[in-house]
Amino acid sequence: MSTIHQARGTALLIRGVLGWSAYYTRGLRTDVADDRRREVLSDLYEQTAHADSGGLRASLVARAMLGAADDLLWRHERIRRGEVERRALRAHRTADFLLGSVGVLGFFLAVAGVYVCVRVVSSIWSNGSELSVSSVAAVLTLTASATLGFLCFTQPRYRSVGIVLMVAAASALPWLSMKLLYVVSATGTAAYNHIPGLSLVIAGASVGLSLVFTSVLLWWKTRRRGSRRKHV
Repeated sequence: MSTIHQARGTALLIRGVLGWSAYYTRGLRTDVADDRRREVLSDLYEQTAHADSGGLRASLVARAMLGAADDLLWRHERIRRGEVERRALRAHRTADFLLGSVGVLGFFLAVAGVYVCVRVVSSIWSNGSELSVSSVAAVLTLTASATLGFLCFTQPRYRSVGIVLMVAAASALPWLSMKLLYVVSATGTAAYNHIPGLSLVIAGASVGLSLVFTSVLLWWKTRRRGSRRKHV
Protein backbone atom coordinates (compact mmCIF):
# COMPACT_ATOMS: atom_id res chain seq x y z
CA MET A 1 0.00 0.00 0.00
CA SER A 2 1.41 3.40 -0.98
CA THR A 3 2.07 6.18 1.50
CA ILE A 4 -0.71 8.27 -0.07
CA HIS A 5 -3.25 5.45 0.33
CA GLN A 6 -2.13 4.92 3.92
CA ALA A 7 -2.59 8.62 4.68
CA ARG A 8 -6.04 8.64 3.09
CA GLY A 9 -7.06 5.58 5.04
CA THR A 10 -5.88 7.14 8.30
CA ALA A 11 -7.68 10.41 7.53
CA LEU A 12 -10.88 8.49 6.76
CA LEU A 13 -10.66 6.66 10.09
CA ILE A 14 -10.09 9.93 11.97
CA ARG A 15 -13.11 11.51 10.26
CA GLY A 16 -15.11 8.46 11.23
CA VAL A 17 -14.12 8.79 14.90
CA LEU A 18 -14.96 12.51 14.92
CA GLY A 19 -18.27 11.88 13.15
CA TRP A 20 -19.17 9.18 15.66
CA SER A 21 -18.35 11.48 18.58
CA ALA A 22 -20.58 14.18 17.07
CA TYR A 23 -23.35 11.62 16.63
CA TYR A 24 -23.46 10.17 20.14
CA THR A 25 -23.16 13.59 21.82
CA ARG A 26 -26.09 15.07 19.87
CA GLY A 27 -28.92 16.44 21.98
CA LEU A 28 -26.73 16.76 25.10
CA ARG A 29 -26.02 20.05 26.84
CA THR A 30 -23.54 22.10 24.83
CA ASP A 31 -20.90 22.15 27.55
CA VAL A 32 -21.16 18.37 28.09
CA ALA A 33 -20.97 17.61 24.38
CA ASP A 34 -18.09 20.01 23.81
CA ASP A 35 -16.09 18.55 26.72
CA ARG A 36 -16.52 15.04 25.31
CA ARG A 37 -15.52 16.09 21.80
CA ARG A 38 -12.45 17.91 23.13
CA GLU A 39 -11.53 14.76 25.02
CA VAL A 40 -11.78 12.72 21.82
CA LEU A 41 -9.69 15.29 19.94
CA SER A 42 -7.06 15.18 22.67
CA ASP A 43 -6.92 11.38 22.49
CA LEU A 44 -6.53 11.54 18.71
CA TYR A 45 -3.74 14.09 19.04
CA GLU A 46 -1.88 11.89 21.50
CA GLN A 47 -2.28 8.87 19.24
CA THR A 48 -1.11 10.67 16.10
CA ALA A 49 1.88 12.14 17.95
CA HIS A 50 3.15 8.87 19.39
CA ALA A 51 2.19 6.13 16.91
CA ASP A 52 3.34 5.27 13.41
CA SER A 53 0.73 5.14 10.64
CA GLY A 54 0.16 1.39 10.94
CA GLY A 55 -0.17 1.53 14.72
CA LEU A 56 -2.46 4.53 14.49
CA ARG A 57 -4.83 2.81 12.08
CA ALA A 58 -4.92 -0.29 14.26
CA SER A 59 -5.62 1.86 17.31
CA LEU A 60 -8.44 3.72 15.55
CA VAL A 61 -10.05 0.50 14.34
CA ALA A 62 -9.79 -1.01 17.83
CA ARG A 63 -11.37 2.09 19.32
CA ALA A 64 -14.23 1.95 16.84
CA MET A 65 -14.91 -1.73 17.52
CA LEU A 66 -14.36 -1.81 21.28
CA GLY A 67 -15.22 1.74 22.32
CA ALA A 68 -18.63 2.18 20.69
CA ALA A 69 -20.45 0.39 23.51
CA ASP A 70 -18.68 2.52 26.13
CA ASP A 71 -19.57 5.65 24.20
CA LEU A 72 -23.25 4.70 24.14
CA LEU A 73 -23.16 3.86 27.87
CA TRP A 74 -21.58 7.25 28.52
CA ARG A 75 -24.39 8.91 26.55
CA HIS A 76 -27.03 6.93 28.44
CA GLU A 77 -25.53 8.05 31.75
CA ARG A 78 -25.55 11.71 30.66
CA ILE A 79 -29.21 11.44 29.65
CA ARG A 80 -30.07 9.72 32.96
CA ARG A 81 -28.50 12.65 34.80
CA GLY A 82 -30.56 15.10 32.79
CA GLU A 83 -27.57 16.65 31.01
CA VAL A 84 -29.56 17.17 27.84
CA GLU A 85 -31.16 19.86 25.71
CA ARG A 86 -34.73 18.54 25.81
CA ARG A 87 -35.88 20.15 22.61
CA ALA A 88 -32.79 19.10 20.67
CA LEU A 89 -32.98 15.58 22.06
CA ARG A 90 -36.60 15.21 20.95
CA ALA A 91 -35.68 16.50 17.50
CA HIS A 92 -32.82 14.01 17.21
CA ARG A 93 -35.03 11.14 18.36
CA THR A 94 -37.62 12.08 15.73
CA ALA A 95 -34.90 12.23 13.09
CA ASP A 96 -33.50 8.85 14.18
CA PHE A 97 -36.97 7.28 13.96
CA LEU A 98 -37.75 8.70 10.50
CA LEU A 99 -34.37 7.95 8.99
CA GLY A 100 -34.22 4.53 10.64
CA SER A 101 -37.66 3.63 9.29
CA VAL A 102 -36.77 4.70 5.76
CA GLY A 103 -33.47 2.85 5.99
CA VAL A 104 -35.18 -0.39 7.03
CA LEU A 105 -37.87 -0.06 4.35
CA GLY A 106 -35.28 0.77 1.69
CA PHE A 107 -33.11 -2.18 2.74
CA PHE A 108 -35.97 -4.67 2.49
CA LEU A 109 -37.11 -3.18 -0.83
CA ALA A 110 -33.62 -3.72 -2.24
CA VAL A 111 -33.37 -7.24 -0.79
CA ALA A 112 -36.80 -8.17 -2.19
CA GLY A 113 -35.77 -6.87 -5.60
CA VAL A 114 -32.53 -8.86 -5.54
CA TYR A 115 -34.48 -11.99 -4.54
CA VAL A 116 -36.89 -11.56 -7.46
CA CYS A 117 -34.01 -10.96 -9.87
CA VAL A 118 -32.26 -14.13 -8.70
CA ARG A 119 -35.48 -16.16 -9.13
CA VAL A 120 -36.12 -14.73 -12.59
CA VAL A 121 -32.55 -15.28 -13.84
CA SER A 122 -32.51 -18.79 -12.35
CA SER A 123 -35.80 -19.63 -14.06
CA ILE A 124 -34.62 -18.33 -17.41
CA TRP A 125 -31.31 -20.17 -17.06
CA SER A 126 -32.75 -23.54 -16.00
CA ASN A 127 -36.19 -23.68 -17.62
CA GLY A 128 -35.96 -21.20 -20.44
CA SER A 129 -39.04 -19.36 -19.14
CA GLU A 130 -40.56 -17.03 -21.68
CA LEU A 131 -40.87 -13.76 -19.82
CA SER A 132 -41.53 -10.29 -21.09
CA VAL A 133 -38.16 -8.75 -21.84
CA SER A 134 -39.46 -5.32 -20.87
CA SER A 135 -40.71 -6.60 -17.48
CA VAL A 136 -37.42 -8.33 -16.70
CA ALA A 137 -35.44 -5.26 -17.74
CA ALA A 138 -37.69 -3.03 -15.65
CA VAL A 139 -37.28 -5.19 -12.53
CA LEU A 140 -33.50 -5.31 -12.96
CA THR A 141 -33.39 -1.53 -13.38
CA LEU A 142 -35.67 -0.85 -10.42
CA THR A 143 -33.72 -3.27 -8.23
CA ALA A 144 -30.50 -1.47 -9.15
CA SER A 145 -32.25 1.81 -8.32
CA ALA A 146 -33.38 0.49 -4.92
CA THR A 147 -29.94 -0.91 -4.09
CA LEU A 148 -28.04 2.19 -5.17
CA GLY A 149 -30.64 4.34 -3.42
CA PHE A 150 -30.14 2.49 -0.14
CA LEU A 151 -26.36 2.83 -0.38
CA CYS A 152 -26.65 6.57 -1.11
CA PHE A 153 -29.14 6.94 1.74
CA THR A 154 -26.56 5.72 4.25
CA GLN A 155 -24.36 8.72 3.34
CA PRO A 156 -25.82 12.06 4.57
CA ARG A 157 -24.23 13.92 1.67
CA TYR A 158 -26.13 11.80 -0.88
CA ARG A 159 -29.22 11.02 1.20
CA SER A 160 -31.61 13.06 -0.94
CA VAL A 161 -30.42 11.28 -4.08
CA GLY A 162 -30.83 7.95 -2.33
CA ILE A 163 -34.42 8.66 -1.33
CA VAL A 164 -35.29 9.80 -4.87
CA LEU A 165 -33.93 6.51 -6.23
CA MET A 166 -35.92 4.54 -3.65
CA VAL A 167 -39.10 6.45 -4.56
CA ALA A 168 -38.57 5.46 -8.19
CA ALA A 169 -38.07 1.82 -7.21
CA ALA A 170 -41.03 1.72 -4.81
CA SER A 171 -43.43 3.11 -7.41
CA ALA A 172 -43.35 -0.04 -9.55
CA LEU A 173 -41.00 -2.71 -8.17
CA PRO A 174 -43.52 -4.48 -5.87
CA TRP A 175 -46.13 -4.83 -8.62
CA LEU A 176 -43.68 -5.93 -11.32
CA SER A 177 -42.07 -8.37 -8.90
CA MET A 178 -45.42 -10.02 -8.18
CA LYS A 179 -46.13 -10.20 -11.92
CA LEU A 180 -42.87 -12.07 -12.57
CA LEU A 181 -43.15 -14.30 -9.50
CA TYR A 182 -46.58 -15.37 -10.74
CA VAL A 183 -44.79 -16.88 -13.74
CA VAL A 184 -41.56 -18.26 -12.25
CA SER A 185 -42.68 -19.29 -8.75
CA ALA A 186 -45.30 -21.85 -7.79
CA THR A 187 -45.66 -20.08 -4.44
CA GLY A 188 -46.19 -16.77 -6.20
CA THR A 189 -48.83 -18.31 -8.44
CA ALA A 190 -50.66 -19.89 -5.50
CA ALA A 191 -50.55 -16.66 -3.48
CA TYR A 192 -51.91 -14.62 -6.38
CA ASN A 193 -54.72 -17.10 -7.02
CA HIS A 194 -55.76 -17.75 -3.42
CA ILE A 195 -55.32 -14.42 -1.62
CA PRO A 196 -58.23 -12.13 -2.49
CA GLY A 197 -57.24 -8.61 -3.42
CA LEU A 198 -53.50 -9.34 -3.35
CA SER A 199 -52.92 -7.11 -6.37
CA LEU A 200 -54.66 -4.23 -4.57
CA VAL A 201 -52.55 -4.81 -1.46
CA ILE A 202 -49.36 -4.73 -3.50
CA ALA A 203 -50.49 -1.60 -5.34
CA GLY A 204 -51.29 -0.01 -1.98
CA ALA A 205 -47.84 -0.99 -0.69
CA SER A 206 -46.21 0.69 -3.68
CA VAL A 207 -48.19 3.88 -3.16
CA GLY A 208 -47.58 3.81 0.59
CA LEU A 209 -43.83 3.32 0.24
CA SER A 210 -43.61 6.09 -2.34
CA LEU A 211 -45.52 8.48 -0.08
CA VAL A 212 -43.39 7.62 2.96
CA PHE A 213 -40.14 8.08 1.04
CA THR A 214 -41.35 11.33 -0.55
CA SER A 215 -42.52 12.75 2.81
CA VAL A 216 -39.19 11.96 4.46
CA LEU A 217 -37.36 13.44 1.45
CA LEU A 218 -39.22 16.75 1.88
CA TRP A 219 -38.59 16.70 5.64
CA TRP A 220 -34.88 15.94 5.13
CA LYS A 221 -34.40 18.74 2.61
CA THR A 222 -36.17 21.20 4.93
CA ARG A 223 -34.03 20.06 7.85
CA ARG A 224 -30.81 20.39 5.85
CA ARG A 225 -31.81 23.85 4.65
CA GLY A 226 -32.46 24.96 8.23
CA SER A 227 -29.14 23.51 9.36
CA ARG A 228 -27.27 25.44 6.66
CA ARG A 229 -28.97 28.71 7.70
CA LYS A 230 -27.80 28.21 11.28
CA HIS A 231 -24.20 28.01 10.12
CA VAL A 232 -24.36 31.06 7.85
